[in-house]
Amino acid sequence: MDKMKNTSDVKLNFPMKKWLIAGFLGWLFGTILVLILSSTLDVLGVENVQFFIAIGIGLGIGTAQWVVLRTFTDINKKWIRVTALGLTLPFLIADLLNYLGILNLKSLLIPVCLAIGSLIVGLYQSKLLKKYQIMKYKWIILSFYSWGLIALAIYSMEFTDLISENVWIGFVINLVLLLSGGIILGITTGRHLKRHLKSVAE
Repeated sequence: MDKMKNTSDVKLNFPMKKWLIAGFLGWLFGTILVLILSSTLDVLGVENVQFFIAIGIGLGIGTAQWVVLRTFTDINKKWIRVTALGLTLPFLIADLLNYLGILNLKSLLIPVCLAIGSLIVGLYQSKLLKKYQIMKYKWIILSFYSWGLIALAIYSMEFTDLISENVWIGFVINLVLLLSGGIILGITTGRHLKRHLKSVAE
């Protein structure tokens, strides 16, 4: 009846369970990539850099998320690129500043770079999600919040020795914190997508 509007919102059936599993497996795969890249850089004699962490995690998470998204959207592999590059850029800049002797963030490097990277990732992912009724500013804030929680979990590993002096207990706690990233990201972003992800049916 409304001649000004020839579209209707259709809520998509978002696969929350698959998204959570993808988050965990993507983070696990990303961690393996980080270890491979770290060993490769060691062989090449490249030291005191951290950008490979973002490349590994970004590729792992980005790929896993895209595998799920492609089953009910037309989002292409650009999702993988923007996730990996968005996370990596701040780390590259931080590594360069450290190399030039301008700034060394030390133990704060990962939390700070993840926080900045999350804004970049959120911005470019929101452009890919715009077609599906996801508001840009909300997705950017959510990305910052999600990766901020992950950064907090990783930074907490610096203090696990305060919980227990037992080596094995400390190992288990650190392992849980290390692998929690994918689950954290899956829960926070998944809940939002499940509630708001819509297609526009002509």
